[in-house]
Amino acid sequence: MTELKHEKDPVCGMEVDPSNSKLSFDHQGKIYYFCNPKCLKKFSENPSNYLGKKESTGSSNNPSADVIYTCPMHPEIRQKGPGTCPICGMALEPEEIAMEETENPELVDFQWRLKVSAVLTIPLLLLTMSDLIPGQPIQHYFNHWTYSGLQLLLALPVVLWGGLPFFERGWASVKSMSLNMFTLI
Repeated sequence: MTELKHEKDPVCGMEVDPSNSKLSFDHQGKIYYFCNPKCLKKFSENPSNYLGKKESTGSSNNPSADVIYTCPMHPEIRQKGPGTCPICGMALEPEEIAMEETENPELVDFQWRLKVSAVLTIPLLLLTMSDLIPGQPIQHYFNHWTYSGLQLLLALPVVLWGGLPFFERGWASVKSMSLNMFTLI
């Protein structure tokens, strides 16, 4: 049994089987194989840009600041650094695929919002479900307005602050008349 030799796509780094790949490019006597036509096109336009990646060492502290980001739904939207699309509100994605794992600022923000919201939601859940306890001791301990006020104080930050990115993106999609999943919120 012979072992299959795979080549790496110089643009995205994906493993490509040369025997099955129809996408190849000859550059200075070496044949490079590609996983899709987009990678082949990018490489053929500027091979040195992709061949120089292996030797280059980034001197910038924040590599994502110099990266061009674009909207998956609106490719005409391009900006340096991450953000949201002004038309539909979706998170912008890097235009070029990076080999190294970079920190996703949107994910970090959503994780923080989830943790804070979870801390507030646990006592809210206990308060709202306490009427199922026989004798309803919590309802007898607090008067009605205090009981309802506590629930409101715990729920407001979860809904308004935790859900703020969804509300902002939903409003942006309504303003631009580019209705999407955020509009449903």
